[in-house]
Amino acid sequence: MMTNRTIRSMRLRSRSMTGMHPRTFRRRGVTLSEVLVSLLVMSIGVVAVATLFPLSVLRTVQATQLTNAAQLRYNFEGMAGARPEIFAGTQAWQPGKQYAVGDLIVGSTPESKYYECTAGGTSGSLEPSWPNVGQTRTDGGVTWTGRYSRVFVVDPLGWQNRTEDMRDLMQTPSVGTANIRNAFGRTTLATANNTVVNPNAPPYDSAYRIVRYRGGIPNATATVNFNPSSSTFMPNISTAPGRDQDIAARIGARQMAVLPDSWVVQTDTTEFTPLTVTTLQLNNPQSSLISTLDRNNDNTIDFTVTSATAAERDISARVTLYDITGKVSHLRQLTTITGTPGVTETLTWTGALPAGFIPARARVETFEARYSWMLTGRRNGPTAYMNLVVFFRRSTDPVDELIHPAHFNLNPWAGANNTVGNNDDVADLTISPLGVITPVLKAGADSTLNTPDDITPRPLVVIRYNADIGVDERPFLKKGGFICDSQNNRWYRILKFTEVANAAAAQAVLHAASGSALPAGRGAVVWLDNPILENSGIYNSDPNASEPESFPGAILMPGVIDVYPLQPRLPWEN
Repeated sequence: MMTNRTIRSMRLRSRSMTGMHPRTFRRRGVTLSEVLVSLLVMSIGVVAVATLFPLSVLRTVQATQLTNAAQLRYNFEGMAGARPEIFAGTQAWQPGKQYAVGDLIVGSTPESKYYECTAGGTSGSLEPSWPNVGQTRTDGGVTWTGRYSRVFVVDPLGWQNRTEDMRDLMQTPSVGTANIRNAFGRTTLATANNTVVNPNAPPYDSAYRIVRYRGGIPNATATVNFNPSSSTFMPNISTAPGRDQDIAARIGARQMAVLPDSWVVQTDTTEFTPLTVTTLQLNNPQSSLISTLDRNNDNTIDFTVTSATAAERDISARVTLYDITGKVSHLRQLTTITGTPGVTETLTWTGALPAGFIPARARVETFEARYSWMLTGRRNGPTAYMNLVVFFRRSTDPVDELIHPAHFNLNPWAGANNTVGNNDDVADLTISPLGVITPVLKAGADSTLNTPDDITPRPLVVIRYNADIGVDERPFLKKGGFICDSQNNRWYRILKFTEVANAAAAQAVLHAASGSALPAGRGAVVWLDNPILENSGIYNSDPNASEPESFPGAILMPGVIDVYPLQPRLPWEN
């Protein structure tokens, strides 16, 4: 029989045989190399996962923009189906109608002309024989001047913004070459330090401009109307600054050209006190409506003509009031917000609340023009071919409507076949880091790539930056963005671009025979992902010719999400 002492002795002997100290239990550890390798493997995984997050955010934003752009396109098509005058840009001539200076109309028979009211009055009882481009015709008490519109845009927001540019400088909208609201694209800003000092500066000769239609029915006698009816899309702006028509026309333009759900919640609270049927007082210390929206720091936001600044009148705000059940609500357009931020703020609206309605919750929203459209078109006789351009937060800066000298050429640059030592059909071309274009004179078989710098025969266009953007600035050029041929009103997607120090030298290498020579100066070579469909750069000096051209160049507008081609409009559809 084994005693306890015998068992303990056997355990100690067994541990000594394995090399372990009788009182120590050691475990094998990991080396530093193993730790570093583990960290390396883990870091690779973490970096890979972390990279997916910003990419997923970008893809989500892009998908959201494309979804809303498509929705706006379908909204436009539904609206335009009931309002075919949108495709003409304005209404056809009507007998016995009051017209104001600057109103645009088209004849009952579609053609590549429109007519501008250069002396206001009441039209006659019979449609006149319309004048040629640049000529005038008396129609009752109205004088019409013929304008050419082979290319045109329907642009409610742009028309409104350019009109208000004139209003801010106390200038009356005028006609002819000076009427910038009726013209899209500008060759000059007439600027001082890139600030528009003369918004009436001629965009270019009126016979060749891209006419800008407001998209609504001219209505010189429109009164205050915050919800323009179907018969008056956009009430006219008065010729005197600071009138209610300004606000009505702005709201009308937004209702017509902006996605309806572009409202941002500024506050949603139950902490308020109803004062009257048209006012309530916010008692929420977290509310900061005034500090957020007050543009001139006077503790008052005025959405009416009494506002001290046009910037405050540009804000649109509404309040939605709910009852205690949340099942009944009333929406009101706000007219003023006064008070002290974080203490009390008083909201005022028009339109009394119904008797018996007791608000228990208030949600204040402001309008933000996120998604908007502009219709660009070109006429081939009576048939109109159009594209719907959808923007995200479209810029209202006139700089973004500048026309940059450029020539679009049907034939891509595919190599200098007549140059000694270069007989292939593919561009042997290098562009140095300084933007200097140099042909590479390498021999090669036709249609082959024989040097690393060969550029496949993609359509490209040379742009010379408009001097009015500033010496050290460049227009909005972006890979995947869009560029508009201003002469033919066609849009192309940008595949890539490279800036050059001298656009004239680049044109001499690439498109020496296309149009007139570009001026010397900074510019860019832009590759397009689709073939160029029409040549540009030829300027017809005769405004009465059957096919005069608009001003050649390129317009680069930021915020373009996509350009949707629309079904051609045949004469009987206009």
